[in-house]
Formats: sequence, structure tokens, C-alpha cells
Amino acid sequence: MRSTGTVAELVRRQWGDHRSALKHGPTVLSHHQVVEGAAARAALLADLRPRGGVPHPGVLLDHAVSGRNA
Repeated sequence: MRSTGTVAELVRRQWGDHRSALKHGPTVLSHHQVVEGAAARAALLADLRPRGGVPHPGVLLDHAVSGRNA
């Protein structure tokens, strides 16, 4: 099995790829848009994390759930 690198490397390779990546209803995001959003959230996390604090990947997720019965 061939190694594909780290998750960060896999994500970085999508920068500049404007093919469709995610679709939800009428909204379609390119790979580039998805990576751009991930980079913005990661930068915000780095800025807000207390010095020496341990990051938790869950804070990078959008926890909004639409169309789901509560």
C-alpha cells in the first residue's frame, strides 16, 4: 500500500483545485473552498488557544445540523 502523506499534506494538495467537492442542496463548494475554510478555522484556533493549551479537533467542526429532528 502506498503512503499518501499526512492529513495536512492531503488537504494542502487540494488548494487551487476548483472542481466540485461538497454539495448540499443548491450549494456546491470546490475543494479549494473547503480547504480555504479549514485553513481559516485552523488559524482562528491557533490565535485563540491559550499558550501551552492542547487543541481539540472538534472545535474546527461546524456543529450546525439542519433538517434533523431534535
